[in-house]
Amino acid sequence: FRSVLKGRLPHEKDVKKEITQAFGSVDSEYNDLNSKSQEAEQQLKLAQMKIDAAKSHLAKLQKVLDGKFRYDHC
Repeated sequence: FRSVLKGRLPHEKDVKKEITQAFGSVDSEYNDLNSKSQEAEQQLKLAQMKIDAAKSHLAKLQKVLDGKFRYDHC
């Protein structure tokens, strides 16, 4: 508790209020970080999809080039 309350130990009557406020800010920070994490995960998935599409396109182009190379050398 002291770490959440930044080393302070409030009067007994204010403890509940202080703890509620401290955990409220921690909860808010967690929600913010969780939202950012989910957004980053979505961006990562999008980037992975683009990489996969580019690899597929390159493979198709390589097949076309290989076919032309064989055709030209026959």
